[in-house]
Amino acid sequence: MATFILVHGTFANAADWPALQSGLAEEVSPPTDTARFEQVPWTGKNRASARQAAAKQIRSKVDEIRTHLPSEKIFIIGHSHGGNAIAYFLKTYPEVALEVTGCAFLSTPFVAIRARAGAIRPLLLVLLFMSAAPVTVWAEYALPRSIKNIADWPMQFWWGVAALAVLSLLLTLIAFRPYRSRDTIDAMLAKTILQQTTDIPTGNYLFLRCSGDEAAAALSAFQFNAWLAVKLSQKIEHLFRPLFSERPLVVMGFTAFAVILFYTAFRAAIPIASDLAEIGIVELFRQMGSWLTDGQILRVVVVILFLLLVFVIPIIFILSLLGTIAVFAAQALASWSFGWTEFRAGLLVELAIEPLPFGNYSLTHIDWASASAPDGITHSWTYEHPVAIARLRDWVQSGLS
Repeated sequence: MATFILVHGTFANAADWPALQSGLAEEVSPPTDTARFEQVPWTGKNRASARQAAAKQIRSKVDEIRTHLPSEKIFIIGHSHGGNAIAYFLKTYPEVALEVTGCAFLSTPFVAIRARAGAIRPLLLVLLFMSAAPVTVWAEYALPRSIKNIADWPMQFWWGVAALAVLSLLLTLIAFRPYRSRDTIDAMLAKTILQQTTDIPTGNYLFLRCSGDEAAAALSAFQFNAWLAVKLSQKIEHLFRPLFSERPLVVMGFTAFAVILFYTAFRAAIPIASDLAEIGIVELFRQMGSWLTDGQILRVVVVILFLLLVFVIPIIFILSLLGTIAVFAAQALASWSFGWTEFRAGLLVELAIEPLPFGNYSLTHIDWASASAPDGITHSWTYEHPVAIARLRDWVQSGLS
């Protein structure tokens, strides 16, 4: 006799796999065996905690079957995130997993998670510059643009800048609170890394996937975003290494000073920028060309350096910083929305979405050009496609024998 434990995917509580069940029943039935099917009615929520709870239900099913049918062959079949529920079962209850004949994973995306090296420092820098926004807004509204000379800036303006800078630092400290303790960070990372599903123990497994899987396409976009976050954070750290001190208070103080200094220099440069605007870029380059003709190379170098320091470098830095903020937040949000990590933990880790777990495994890939392909989205084909069902039957027959 053989029992099949079926584990549905996310948001698929009413999943019904008649083609798969009838195909497996035909494989098992002759001449004397019978096939039994058990459903695991987990919540289907798109959260790692829900899939871990489903793993506990799978264990209960296996224990129940073993109690009543000690010699029963048990196969567990999971679709999509149902396969990740099976992975958590295999990781969490390895002794019970030994009682299972085999596990099949249909269109399952496996996730690998590791700590991002030096994640705290880019995160702190991002938080600090985000906290500088109130200072900038205050300065723009409190200081009329008609006051171009820095010597004419009123004292009330400076008091407002200082007060907002202190408030911004306090807000940053509050936002950074979950990451202040090394022990807290280590505990958060340890819990998050346990949620990866690529590190299942060795066993008798079958992995099926169909071409054109739209879920795989969405996860590939997520994978690119994760890669981009790593690259941008590395570039930011290389360009502004002095800001990445090991002492957070030093970084915060220096950054607050840099923000105020940058804005002061920017506003002080407005008269020069106005003059440049009146001259025009074309006229400026023509003038620089005449200086070169006259041999005034140093004068040209000074103008170019000024333009770089006042306009080009700050713009590149701001765009890079905004890009890093957007990518970091998008990765953490995507990681949270796919149910892999908490949002705050998603800022500290790197994720890789894999078609197979770690180890020496093979993937049965079903061609989407098949004339016998069912209608509908391809993510569900692995429990409807005739080729997938035939492959499952062969795998079950191998397990039975």
